[in-house]
Amino acid sequence: MIGHYLKPATPMPATLRCGEAYDMFVANPDLTALAVVADDHRPLGLVTRSEFFTRLAGAWGRQLYERRSIQTLMNANPPLIVATAPLLEVTRALNLSQQDAFIVIDEEGRYVGVGDGLVLVSAMLAAQEAQAALLEARIEERTSALKDATARAEAANAAKSQFIANMSHELRTPLNAVIGYSEILREEAQDEDRPRAVADLDRVLKAAHSLLRLINEVLDLSKIEAGCMTVEIHSVDLDELVRTAADTVRPAIEANGNRLILEKGSLGEALTDGFRLRQALLNLLSNAAKFTKEGVVVLRADRRPGKHGDQIVFEVADTGIGIAPDKLDQIFEPFVQADASTTRKYGGSGLGLAITRKLMRLLGGDVTAKSKPGGSTFRIEVPLRAVETKRTAA
Repeated sequence: MIGHYLKPATPMPATLRCGEAYDMFVANPDLTALAVVADDHRPLGLVTRSEFFTRLAGAWGRQLYERRSIQTLMNANPPLIVATAPLLEVTRALNLSQQDAFIVIDEEGRYVGVGDGLVLVSAMLAAQEAQAALLEARIEERTSALKDATARAEAANAAKSQFIANMSHELRTPLNAVIGYSEILREEAQDEDRPRAVADLDRVLKAAHSLLRLINEVLDLSKIEAGCMTVEIHSVDLDELVRTAADTVRPAIEANGNRLILEKGSLGEALTDGFRLRQALLNLLSNAAKFTKEGVVVLRADRRPGKHGDQIVFEVADTGIGIAPDKLDQIFEPFVQADASTTRKYGGSGLGLAITRKLMRLLGGDVTAKSKPGGSTFRIEVPLRAVETKRTAA
Protein backbone atom coordinates (compact mmCIF):
# COMPACT_ATOMS: atom_id res chain seq x y z
CA MET A 1 0.00 0.00 0.00
CA ILE A 2 1.05 3.57 -0.70
CA GLY A 3 0.63 4.57 2.95
CA HIS A 4 4.06 3.05 3.68
CA TYR A 5 5.81 5.59 1.44
CA LEU A 6 4.44 8.94 2.74
CA LYS A 7 6.66 11.92 3.44
CA PRO A 8 6.00 13.56 6.82
CA ALA A 9 4.30 16.89 6.01
CA THR A 10 1.92 19.04 8.05
CA PRO A 11 -1.01 20.29 5.97
CA MET A 12 -1.18 24.05 5.48
CA PRO A 13 -4.36 26.15 5.75
CA ALA A 14 -5.68 28.00 2.73
CA THR A 15 -4.83 31.32 4.47
CA LEU A 16 -1.08 30.60 4.39
CA ARG A 17 0.95 33.29 2.67
CA CYS A 18 3.73 32.64 0.19
CA GLY A 19 6.33 34.29 2.44
CA GLU A 20 5.47 31.87 5.25
CA ALA A 21 5.71 28.95 2.86
CA TYR A 22 9.12 30.27 1.74
CA ASP A 23 10.38 30.22 5.32
CA MET A 24 9.05 26.67 5.82
CA PHE A 25 10.80 25.35 2.71
CA VAL A 26 14.09 27.02 3.71
CA ALA A 27 13.90 25.68 7.27
CA ASN A 28 13.08 22.13 6.10
CA PRO A 29 15.40 21.08 3.25
CA ASP A 30 13.77 17.63 3.09
CA LEU A 31 10.33 19.11 2.52
CA THR A 32 9.47 18.39 -1.12
CA ALA A 33 5.88 19.67 -1.15
CA LEU A 34 3.20 21.41 0.91
CA ALA A 35 -0.43 20.32 0.89
CA VAL A 36 -3.07 23.02 1.23
CA VAL A 37 -6.23 21.79 2.93
CA ALA A 38 -9.60 23.22 3.86
CA ASP A 39 -11.01 23.38 7.39
CA ASP A 40 -12.67 19.98 6.92
CA HIS A 41 -9.23 18.44 6.05
CA ARG A 42 -10.09 17.99 2.41
CA PRO A 43 -7.16 18.84 0.12
CA LEU A 44 -7.36 21.99 -1.96
CA GLY A 45 -4.04 21.78 -3.77
CA LEU A 46 -0.33 21.08 -3.68
CA VAL A 47 2.79 23.27 -3.83
CA THR A 48 6.06 21.55 -4.75
CA ARG A 49 9.46 22.92 -3.75
CA SER A 50 10.76 23.04 -7.31
CA GLU A 51 7.78 24.92 -8.72
CA PHE A 52 7.62 27.26 -5.71
CA PHE A 53 11.23 28.43 -5.93
CA THR A 54 10.99 28.72 -9.71
CA ARG A 55 8.24 31.29 -9.22
CA LEU A 56 10.06 33.10 -6.40
CA ALA A 57 13.45 33.15 -8.14
CA GLY A 58 15.17 36.50 -7.79
CA ALA A 59 14.36 39.44 -5.49
CA TRP A 60 11.48 40.65 -7.60
CA GLY A 61 9.80 37.22 -7.51
CA ARG A 62 9.75 37.07 -3.74
CA GLN A 63 8.51 40.65 -3.46
CA LEU A 64 5.75 39.91 -5.95
CA TYR A 65 4.40 36.84 -4.17
CA GLU A 66 5.51 37.19 -0.54
CA ARG A 67 2.22 38.59 0.79
CA ARG A 68 -0.06 36.75 -1.55
CA SER A 69 -2.02 33.62 -0.59
CA ILE A 70 -0.35 30.27 -1.18
CA GLN A 71 -3.36 29.36 -3.30
CA THR A 72 -2.02 31.58 -6.08
CA LEU A 73 0.95 29.24 -6.55
CA MET A 74 -0.58 25.87 -5.72
CA ASN A 75 -1.61 23.20 -8.19
CA ALA A 76 -5.35 22.95 -7.67
CA ASN A 77 -5.57 19.58 -9.44
CA PRO A 78 -2.84 17.41 -7.94
CA PRO A 79 -3.01 13.58 -8.17
CA LEU A 80 -5.18 12.27 -5.30
CA ILE A 81 -4.31 8.73 -4.24
CA VAL A 82 -6.22 6.65 -1.73
CA ALA A 83 -3.90 5.38 1.00
CA THR A 84 -4.88 1.76 0.42
CA ALA A 85 -4.11 1.88 -3.31
CA PRO A 86 -1.51 -0.62 -4.59
CA LEU A 87 1.80 0.75 -5.83
CA LEU A 88 1.16 -0.21 -9.43
CA GLU A 89 -2.00 1.89 -9.51
CA VAL A 90 -0.12 4.86 -8.07
CA THR A 91 2.63 4.69 -10.68
CA ARG A 92 0.02 4.59 -13.45
CA ALA A 93 -1.68 7.68 -12.01
CA LEU A 94 1.63 9.55 -11.82
CA ASN A 95 2.51 8.61 -15.40
CA LEU A 96 -0.83 9.97 -16.58
CA SER A 97 -0.53 13.21 -14.61
CA GLN A 98 3.20 13.63 -15.36
CA GLN A 99 3.73 14.91 -11.81
CA ASP A 100 6.17 13.72 -9.15
CA ALA A 101 4.31 14.71 -5.98
CA PHE A 102 0.79 13.70 -4.98
CA ILE A 103 -1.63 13.93 -2.08
CA VAL A 104 -2.72 10.83 -0.22
CA ILE A 105 -6.28 10.74 1.10
CA ASP A 106 -8.36 8.28 3.10
CA GLU A 107 -11.50 6.51 1.91
CA GLU A 108 -13.61 9.59 2.79
CA GLY A 109 -11.40 12.01 0.85
CA ARG A 110 -9.62 13.61 3.85
CA TYR A 111 -5.95 14.50 3.85
CA VAL A 112 -3.53 11.80 5.03
CA GLY A 113 -0.13 12.88 3.74
CA VAL A 114 2.09 13.86 0.83
CA GLY A 115 3.76 11.33 -1.45
CA ASP A 116 7.01 11.73 -3.35
CA GLY A 117 7.10 10.00 -6.74
CA LEU A 118 10.90 9.68 -6.72
CA VAL A 119 10.86 8.05 -3.31
CA LEU A 120 8.09 5.77 -4.47
CA VAL A 121 9.96 4.69 -7.60
CA SER A 122 13.14 4.08 -5.61
CA ALA A 123 11.21 2.00 -3.09
CA MET A 124 9.57 -0.01 -5.84
CA LEU A 125 12.92 -0.64 -7.54
CA ALA A 126 14.42 -1.73 -4.24
CA ALA A 127 11.46 -4.04 -3.61
CA GLN A 128 11.78 -5.52 -7.10
CA GLU A 129 15.50 -6.05 -6.64
CA ALA A 130 14.89 -7.73 -3.30
CA GLN A 131 12.20 -9.93 -4.85
CA ALA A 132 14.49 -10.80 -7.76
CA ALA A 133 17.32 -11.67 -5.37
CA LEU A 134 14.97 -13.84 -3.34
CA LEU A 135 13.70 -15.56 -6.46
CA GLU A 136 17.24 -16.14 -7.71
CA ALA A 137 18.24 -17.61 -4.35
CA ARG A 138 15.25 -19.95 -4.45
CA ILE A 139 16.07 -21.01 -8.01
CA GLU A 140 19.67 -21.72 -7.03
CA GLU A 141 18.49 -23.67 -4.00
CA ARG A 142 16.06 -25.75 -6.03
CA THR A 143 18.58 -26.24 -8.83
CA SER A 144 21.11 -27.51 -6.32
CA ALA A 145 18.51 -29.81 -4.77
CA LEU A 146 17.56 -31.08 -8.24
CA LYS A 147 21.21 -31.75 -9.10
CA ASP A 148 21.64 -33.67 -5.84
CA ALA A 149 18.47 -35.65 -6.47
CA THR A 150 19.55 -36.38 -10.05
CA ALA A 151 22.98 -37.50 -8.88
CA ARG A 152 21.42 -39.79 -6.28
CA ALA A 153 19.00 -41.20 -8.84
CA GLU A 154 21.80 -41.82 -11.34
CA ALA A 155 23.91 -43.50 -8.67
CA ALA A 156 20.98 -45.67 -7.62
CA ASN A 157 20.24 -46.57 -11.24
CA ALA A 158 23.90 -47.43 -11.85
CA ALA A 159 23.94 -49.58 -8.71
CA LYS A 160 20.73 -51.31 -9.83
CA SER A 161 22.12 -51.96 -13.30
CA GLN A 162 25.37 -53.31 -11.87
CA PHE A 163 23.43 -55.56 -9.51
CA ILE A 164 21.28 -56.87 -12.38
CA ALA A 165 24.37 -57.46 -14.50
CA ASN A 166 26.07 -59.42 -11.71
CA MET A 167 22.94 -61.44 -11.00
CA SER A 168 22.48 -62.15 -14.70
CA HIS A 169 25.97 -63.63 -14.87
CA GLU A 170 25.30 -65.69 -11.77
CA LEU A 171 22.06 -67.03 -13.26
CA ARG A 172 23.48 -67.68 -16.71
CA THR A 173 26.33 -69.89 -15.50
CA PRO A 174 24.16 -72.64 -13.92
CA LEU A 175 21.57 -72.26 -16.68
CA ASN A 176 24.18 -73.01 -19.33
CA ALA A 177 25.01 -76.13 -17.36
CA VAL A 178 21.33 -77.13 -17.34
CA ILE A 179 21.14 -76.62 -21.11
CA GLY A 180 24.35 -78.53 -21.71
CA TYR A 181 23.39 -81.56 -19.62
CA SER A 182 19.84 -81.55 -21.05
CA GLU A 183 21.25 -81.72 -24.57
CA ILE A 184 23.46 -84.65 -23.59
CA LEU A 185 20.52 -86.48 -22.00
CA ARG A 186 18.37 -85.80 -25.07
CA GLU A 187 21.01 -87.30 -27.37
CA GLU A 188 21.19 -90.39 -25.17
CA ALA A 189 17.39 -90.73 -25.07
CA GLN A 190 17.22 -90.36 -28.84
CA ASP A 191 19.91 -93.01 -29.33
CA GLU A 192 18.03 -95.34 -26.99
CA ASP A 193 14.74 -94.66 -28.83
CA ARG A 194 12.87 -93.17 -25.86
CA PRO A 195 10.52 -90.68 -27.53
CA ARG A 196 8.75 -89.67 -24.32
CA ALA A 197 12.06 -88.72 -22.67
CA VAL A 198 13.08 -86.82 -25.83
CA ALA A 199 9.81 -84.84 -25.75
CA ASP A 200 10.25 -84.04 -22.06
CA LEU A 201 13.82 -82.90 -22.58
CA ASP A 202 12.74 -80.76 -25.57
CA ARG A 203 10.35 -78.94 -23.24
CA VAL A 204 13.14 -78.47 -20.69
CA LEU A 205 15.46 -77.11 -23.38
CA LYS A 206 12.79 -74.79 -24.76
CA ALA A 207 12.10 -73.36 -21.32
CA ALA A 208 15.82 -73.06 -20.55
CA HIS A 209 16.55 -71.26 -23.82
CA SER A 210 13.62 -68.88 -23.18
CA LEU A 211 14.99 -68.11 -19.73
CA LEU A 212 18.50 -67.66 -21.14
CA ARG A 213 17.16 -65.25 -23.77
CA LEU A 214 15.40 -63.24 -21.06
CA ILE A 215 18.56 -63.15 -18.94
CA ASN A 216 20.59 -61.98 -21.95
CA GLU A 217 18.05 -59.22 -22.61
CA VAL A 218 18.15 -58.04 -19.00
CA LEU A 219 21.95 -58.12 -19.12
CA ASP A 220 22.04 -56.09 -22.34
CA LEU A 221 19.62 -53.52 -20.95
CA SER A 222 21.55 -53.17 -17.69
CA LYS A 223 24.81 -52.70 -19.61
CA ILE A 224 23.28 -49.99 -21.76
CA GLU A 225 21.76 -48.15 -18.78
CA ALA A 226 25.03 -48.41 -16.83
CA GLY A 227 26.99 -47.02 -19.80
CA CYS A 228 28.98 -50.25 -20.13
CA MET A 229 27.69 -51.49 -23.47
CA THR A 230 30.29 -51.42 -26.24
CA VAL A 231 29.92 -51.98 -29.95
CA GLU A 232 32.55 -53.62 -32.14
CA ILE A 233 32.95 -51.69 -35.37
CA HIS A 234 34.17 -53.70 -38.35
CA SER A 235 33.40 -54.34 -42.01
CA VAL A 236 30.09 -56.18 -42.42
CA ASP A 237 28.72 -57.94 -45.53
CA LEU A 238 25.15 -56.64 -45.45
CA ASP A 239 23.83 -59.05 -48.10
CA GLU A 240 25.07 -62.02 -46.07
CA LEU A 241 23.70 -60.52 -42.85
CA VAL A 242 20.21 -60.15 -44.34
CA ARG A 243 20.19 -63.66 -45.85
CA THR A 244 21.36 -65.20 -42.58
CA ALA A 245 18.73 -63.34 -40.55
CA ALA A 246 15.98 -64.37 -42.98
CA ASP A 247 17.06 -68.02 -42.93
CA THR A 248 17.27 -68.03 -39.13
CA VAL A 249 13.76 -66.72 -38.56
CA ARG A 250 12.04 -68.43 -41.53
CA PRO A 251 11.05 -71.59 -39.59
CA ALA A 252 9.35 -69.51 -36.88
CA ILE A 253 7.52 -67.45 -39.51
CA GLU A 254 6.33 -70.51 -41.44
CA ALA A 255 5.32 -72.29 -38.22
CA ASN A 256 2.44 -69.81 -37.90
CA GLY A 257 1.37 -70.35 -41.51
CA ASN A 258 3.04 -67.15 -42.73
CA ARG A 259 5.07 -66.34 -45.83
CA LEU A 260 8.39 -64.49 -45.68
CA ILE A 261 9.06 -62.12 -48.57
CA LEU A 262 12.56 -60.68 -48.98
CA GLU A 263 12.95 -57.47 -50.97
CA LYS A 264 16.45 -56.12 -51.36
CA GLY A 265 18.95 -54.88 -53.86
CA SER A 266 22.72 -55.13 -53.69
CA LEU A 267 23.65 -53.78 -50.26
CA GLY A 268 27.43 -54.15 -50.24
CA GLU A 269 29.39 -53.58 -47.05
CA ALA A 270 29.08 -51.30 -44.03
CA LEU A 271 31.40 -50.29 -41.23
CA THR A 272 29.30 -51.14 -38.19
CA ASP A 273 28.67 -53.76 -35.50
CA GLY A 274 27.32 -56.73 -37.44
CA PHE A 275 26.40 -58.72 -34.34
CA ARG A 276 24.23 -55.92 -32.86
CA LEU A 277 22.70 -55.08 -36.23
CA ARG A 278 21.78 -58.75 -36.76
CA GLN A 279 20.41 -58.91 -33.19
CA ALA A 280 18.12 -55.94 -33.86
CA LEU A 281 16.93 -57.32 -37.21
CA LEU A 282 16.21 -60.76 -35.71
CA ASN A 283 14.23 -59.18 -32.89
CA LEU A 284 11.94 -57.34 -35.31
CA LEU A 285 11.52 -60.44 -37.50
CA SER A 286 10.81 -62.64 -34.46
CA ASN A 287 8.14 -60.19 -33.25
CA ALA A 288 6.55 -60.21 -36.69
CA ALA A 289 6.54 -64.02 -36.70
CA LYS A 290 5.04 -64.19 -33.22
CA PHE A 291 2.24 -61.66 -33.74
CA THR A 292 1.26 -62.72 -37.30
CA LYS A 293 -0.76 -65.83 -38.16
CA GLU A 294 -1.48 -67.06 -41.67
CA GLY A 295 -0.28 -63.78 -43.10
CA VAL A 296 2.77 -62.18 -44.68
CA VAL A 297 6.04 -60.89 -43.26
CA VAL A 298 8.08 -58.66 -45.57
CA LEU A 299 11.74 -57.81 -45.03
CA ARG A 300 12.99 -54.90 -47.10
CA ALA A 301 16.61 -53.75 -47.17
CA ASP A 302 18.15 -50.90 -49.15
CA ARG A 303 20.87 -48.27 -49.19
CA ARG A 304 19.60 -44.69 -49.13
CA PRO A 305 21.09 -41.22 -48.69
CA GLY A 306 20.71 -39.79 -45.17
CA LYS A 307 21.41 -36.55 -43.32
CA HIS A 308 25.00 -37.57 -42.56
CA GLY A 309 25.84 -39.70 -45.58
CA ASP A 310 24.56 -43.00 -46.93
CA GLN A 311 22.64 -45.27 -44.59
CA ILE A 312 21.19 -48.75 -44.58
CA VAL A 313 17.43 -49.01 -44.10
CA PHE A 314 15.63 -52.16 -42.98
CA GLU A 315 11.86 -52.43 -42.89
CA VAL A 316 9.95 -55.33 -41.35
CA ALA A 317 6.27 -55.21 -42.28
CA ASP A 318 3.63 -57.73 -41.24
CA THR A 319 -0.11 -58.35 -41.46
CA GLY A 320 -0.39 -59.28 -37.79
CA ILE A 321 -2.44 -57.98 -34.88
CA GLY A 322 -0.96 -54.47 -35.14
CA ILE A 323 -0.72 -51.80 -32.47
CA ALA A 324 -3.16 -49.01 -31.70
CA PRO A 325 -1.64 -45.61 -32.70
CA ASP A 326 -2.00 -44.25 -29.16
CA LYS A 327 0.15 -47.11 -27.85
CA LEU A 328 3.12 -46.65 -30.19
CA ASP A 329 4.99 -44.34 -27.80
CA GLN A 330 4.96 -47.04 -25.11
CA ILE A 331 6.39 -50.01 -27.00
CA PHE A 332 10.00 -48.80 -26.85
CA GLU A 333 9.90 -48.51 -23.04
CA PRO A 334 11.52 -51.37 -21.06
CA PHE A 335 9.13 -54.03 -19.70
CA VAL A 336 6.19 -52.45 -21.54
CA GLN A 337 3.95 -54.00 -24.18
CA ALA A 338 1.14 -52.29 -26.05
CA ASP A 339 -1.55 -54.34 -24.31
CA ALA A 340 -1.53 -56.49 -21.18
CA SER A 341 -3.61 -59.10 -22.98
CA THR A 342 -0.81 -59.39 -25.55
CA THR A 343 1.60 -60.46 -22.81
CA ARG A 344 -0.81 -63.07 -21.52
CA LYS A 345 -1.45 -64.55 -24.98
CA TYR A 346 1.93 -64.26 -26.70
CA GLY A 347 4.37 -63.97 -23.78
CA GLY A 348 7.52 -61.89 -23.85
CA SER A 349 9.30 -59.59 -21.42
CA GLY A 350 8.76 -56.26 -23.20
CA LEU A 351 12.52 -55.72 -23.44
CA GLY A 352 13.22 -56.54 -27.08
CA LEU A 353 12.16 -53.27 -28.70
CA ALA A 354 13.70 -51.17 -25.93
CA ILE A 355 17.05 -52.92 -26.41
CA THR A 356 16.78 -52.75 -30.21
CA ARG A 357 16.27 -48.98 -30.18
CA LYS A 358 19.09 -48.41 -27.68
CA LEU A 359 21.49 -50.59 -29.70
CA MET A 360 20.69 -48.81 -32.95
CA ARG A 361 21.22 -45.45 -31.30
CA LEU A 362 24.62 -46.70 -30.15
CA LEU A 363 25.40 -47.17 -33.84
CA GLY A 364 24.19 -43.67 -34.69
CA GLY A 365 20.81 -44.79 -36.02
CA ASP A 366 17.30 -45.34 -34.71
CA VAL A 367 14.22 -47.56 -34.82
CA THR A 368 10.73 -46.22 -35.56
CA ALA A 369 7.34 -47.82 -35.96
CA LYS A 370 4.07 -47.28 -37.81
CA SER A 371 1.15 -49.46 -36.95
CA LYS A 372 -2.57 -49.94 -36.70
CA PRO A 373 -4.76 -52.94 -35.98
CA GLY A 374 -4.09 -55.29 -38.89
CA GLY A 375 -0.41 -54.66 -39.49
CA SER A 376 2.83 -53.02 -38.37
CA THR A 377 5.98 -51.69 -40.02
CA PHE A 378 9.19 -51.28 -38.06
CA ARG A 379 12.05 -49.34 -39.64
CA ILE A 380 15.76 -49.44 -38.77
CA GLU A 381 18.02 -46.69 -40.08
CA VAL A 382 21.78 -46.83 -39.39
CA PRO A 383 24.67 -45.08 -41.11
CA LEU A 384 26.91 -47.16 -43.34
CA ARG A 385 29.78 -45.88 -41.21
CA ALA A 386 28.95 -46.09 -37.52
CA VAL A 387 29.52 -42.86 -35.56
CA GLU A 388 32.62 -43.32 -33.41
CA THR A 389 31.33 -41.16 -30.57
CA LYS A 390 28.30 -43.41 -30.12
CA ARG A 391 30.10 -46.63 -29.36
CA THR A 392 28.98 -46.44 -25.74
CA ALA A 393 25.89 -44.95 -24.17
CA ALA A 394 24.60 -44.36 -20.68
